[in-house]
Amino acid sequence: MRTLSHALLLAVFLGAVAAAAAAFAENVDPGGTDAQYAWGENVGWINAEPQGEGGSGVQVSGSAVTGWMWGENIGWINMSCTNRGTCGTTAYGVTNDGTGKLAGYAWGENVGWISFSCENTSACGASPYGVQIDGATGLWSGHAWGENIGWISFTNVPAAQRVTTDDGDGVAGSADNCDFDSNVSQTNTDAAPLPNPTPVVPDTTVPKSDAFGDACDADDDNDAVLDTDEPAGCNGSAALNPLGADSDGDRVRDGAECAMGSAPSNPASRPPIPSFANDTDHDTLSDVFEGTIGSNPNDPDSDDDGINDAIEYKGHSTSPTSVDSDGDGCYDDSEVASVNSDKLVNGIDLYVTSIGIGSPGNATVDANKDRSVNVADLYIVATNFTTIACP
Repeated sequence: MRTLSHALLLAVFLGAVAAAAAAFAENVDPGGTDAQYAWGENVGWINAEPQGEGGSGVQVSGSAVTGWMWGENIGWINMSCTNRGTCGTTAYGVTNDGTGKLAGYAWGENVGWISFSCENTSACGASPYGVQIDGATGLWSGHAWGENIGWISFTNVPAAQRVTTDDGDGVAGSADNCDFDSNVSQTNTDAAPLPNPTPVVPDTTVPKSDAFGDACDADDDNDAVLDTDEPAGCNGSAALNPLGADSDGDRVRDGAECAMGSAPSNPASRPPIPSFANDTDHDTLSDVFEGTIGSNPNDPDSDDDGINDAIEYKGHSTSPTSVDSDGDGCYDDSEVASVNSDKLVNGIDLYVTSIGIGSPGNATVDANKDRSVNVADLYIVATNFTTIACP
């Protein structure tokens, strides 16, 4: 039972943070079962939900941990300088790398700095420690280190009381494409099937996709331009579309245009084609530029996956040096050449591609992204036939 002094201290604390707390409503103990405690070896219980459901407490997102914890013997612990808008004076906070691995520092009003990872000071060789949140269950584990109070354990606590968090979107466990950010719709733009003209079914083999929903993805369309940078455009362009990898529809993806000097909001502006003298392998990427992206200037297909380096980089945002750029188990050549939903490259893909020959056609079947469906696209499909379906 809390002593009267502890109750008074807690009341003072809560009053001090009440205004800021509204911006950082806690998402700890989703089941209301007191799953909210850590244990300090020298300071006792530390509460991640000190004001109960919906009050001030710890808020976890895919990038940071904000809000407050309350130690029964040490007072409040500030998880981030954003809580009180003091980052301009002293920038600190606990970070989340998106997988639940925490790092950075919290600040205890009476106990100083609390480190959530040995990587903060490159001290893991001498004393490996850290705090991890399980993305599927929300359960915290591991240890933090207080410069003046020693170890804080998120593991050595009765199982039912260990700190647990949930993003509140109602999608549980591995089915949730954002473990720490609410994403009720589970929208994932860069993995959405690519459109085809009716009656052809959409293309489900997307060469550059990921498993992260838009709510926790810094680049929703995987065009190599961060969502936060798209409004500013590049190379004098207008704002770009954060949900469309090719804002101007010229079949060169926005990130490639930004990197190569053209304006991705203007379809008349495309990356310049280098001279033969400056392009040893004649793949339409200059030798100098290939040096910046790590591809081989003497080989038009650096990773030997059947897709020209320039087509990969400019047309699909795939890597010219990796056969499976998005790591989904389906090789880039199969994802480029398969234009329907069977995840195979076969005669159906040849047929779908052939019916568009002689016209600008659909961008999905324009495999080489030259703005025309032609025999070059048929060649890409034909040379990448496979009887093994992608996962």
